Amino acid sequence: MYQEAYQPFSTNQIAFEEMVGRAAIPLREFMLKQTREPDLALFIRLGNVGDVETPTICP
Repeated sequence: MYQEAYQPFSTNQIAFEEMVGRAAIPLREFMLKQTREPDLALFIRLGNVGDVETPTICP
């Protein structure tokens, strides 16, 4: 995230929106590894998402 997103943004090589897009995928992967399955189930229920088989990475 630092090399691919923050550094180019901090030197004005990419726009904020591109920085967020570049950082989103590794951040989501990290957060999914840190989150317990019961916690994911709670947020799925609260969000009325419906049936979920796997944690998908959505844009």
